Amino acid sequence: MAEPYEAENRQIDKRPGARETGNAFDLLRMAEQQPPVSFHEQRMHHLLDQAAPDDQIFIAVHQLNSCPDAVVQGLSDHGRQRLVRVFGAVPEYQPARDGLLRLKRAVLGNGEFEPMGDIAHEQAFFEATAPLSGQAQAEKAAEFINAMNETEMGGVMFMRPDTHLRMLKALQQADQLTPEINDARFVLHTSIDAGKPYYEEQARFRRTLVKTLMSDKTVQRGLQNWHRMDDAARIGLLQHVADVQNSLAGHQSATVVGKDIPPYNIEGKDVWLRGNYRAGGNITVNTQYKAFWNDPEQVIGTVVHENTHHHQHVLGTQYSRGRIEAGEANYMAAALFDDGINHGYVTSGSDAKRYRQQLVEKSARDTQNLVQRELKSLGLSYDADAERELREFLAMMDDPKPKAPDTDAGLQRRPKL
Repeated sequence: MAEPYEAENRQIDKRPGARETGNAFDLLRMAEQQPPVSFHEQRMHHLLDQAAPDDQIFIAVHQLNSCPDAVVQGLSDHGRQRLVRVFGAVPEYQPARDGLLRLKRAVLGNGEFEPMGDIAHEQAFFEATAPLSGQAQAEKAAEFINAMNETEMGGVMFMRPDTHLRMLKALQQADQLTPEINDARFVLHTSIDAGKPYYEEQARFRRTLVKTLMSDKTVQRGLQNWHRMDDAARIGLLQHVADVQNSLAGHQSATVVGKDIPPYNIEGKDVWLRGNYRAGGNITVNTQYKAFWNDPEQVIGTVVHENTHHHQHVLGTQYSRGRIEAGEANYMAAALFDDGINHGYVTSGSDAKRYRQQLVEKSARDTQNLVQRELKSLGLSYDADAERELREFLAMMDDPKPKAPDTDAGLQRRPKL
């Protein structure tokens, strides 16, 4: 592969309206003389050099998306690191995160646990943290992770999975979760890739769960009769849903309970909790929030969401006890669940952004949304608003025109002569 492209070696006419004919010829000559991979990379650098700083992210996303996998895998270290810097500069932009993930997978290739990136950084981490233990080790690990994330955007993402796990374990030594340790945990949770096999397995499970619930006669009858059922009957249906989901997942079920939970006030606005799950405990649904409690698809979706946390807790516990092997599809996900649930779950009240971005929440939310949408598509549940509108429409069809006023009302008839 050719040497990395250097911007200072080009001469560009900067006058208004000037055409970059020299650069066009240079690009054409590169295309003729160098392999296609090198040409793609040269063109990417050329476009990034010409772009305004705020536009570079969009050009980088477009260039990466337009390249086949073979080109992405063939990027030079210089080209890959430049893309990492551009993508990492806008971490809240989802296409940028997707771009970083594609770069990582390209570097990994087919070997999920192959060494990658600059192992000197990993060796430096081990040397800095190995002599320490407890809170001191956790704080040193956090200092290293946060500093690396600031100076080499995306650098933590390109470390080996084994290093990621060691970093998680180092942070777990803390007796107290300082802001710096929480920052480092967030870096790891948004950098670690649970792996394509895990995501594919989860997609298959969601499809099976939805298909099973949609064809379940108990669920169908429950949707149709929800508005007639008392709280005890509704909880019974929700327990059935949880049992079905846990049976498909292959582990013991969790108990569903109903509870009246009043809203809490945030800046003068009532905020309602729909449900929650306590690790190793019950799934609770809020029976006091009537707008929620009278919507069966939403309630079932919430139970599925909270029950997904139960599944994550089971996986995390199995990982911590050494019952999941490194080669299994859910190995890295289980490690994240162990950390995210058993060692410091981020609540919506403590940090709304990080709460939504944790894998435990994204996975549960994806499952919930699919179940709610597909159950709603059955059209089985009673809709009071739709029923009222239908009755009004039928009444209008029975008597479409108002009666004309009786103009003779109150008048005396003339007596016959």
